[in-house]
Amino acid sequence: MSAKKLKLSAIRETFFVRTGLDESRVTLFMRMYESKENIPHIEVTEDGQLVEGRHRKAAMERLGWTETTCHIRKNAPRANLILDALQANFGGSLPPTEADMKHTVRLLLETGMSRVEAIKRFAAATGTHLAFAKRIVEFGICRAAKEEV
Repeated sequence: MSAKKLKLSAIRETFFVRTGLDESRVTLFMRMYESKENIPHIEVTEDGQLVEGRHRKAAMERLGWTETTCHIRKNAPRANLILDALQANFGGSLPPTEADMKHTVRLLLETGMSRVEAIKRFAAATGTHLAFAKRIVEFGICRAAKEEV
């Protein structure tokens, strides 16, 4: 991946693998940036889609920053970007909640991915057993169906 300075306003947030921002996490990043801590760059596609770093981007915006250095990755299908973001969060310092995982499953299914493929790819991205992935996918589908009613 290459690095490039981008305007924060040019970085598009087209999907989220969490149900919302964790305000305490945003505040923590703000304090870290103010203290000049070495924080990994956010990850953005060539066409400006944010893949990983939503809390860091929010912290920078609240601090009044207008640009930042980003890791630039190749454009990819939406499902691949979602799975990459899930993988980054799953292994990160703030693992996703069960609600976050179910939300992410719904995003994957909205891309047209089948249940079977969603189960396999969720398990591969998170390093979990297929049985766990199946449980998350099935519960995510059930919850989405209830919300539509």
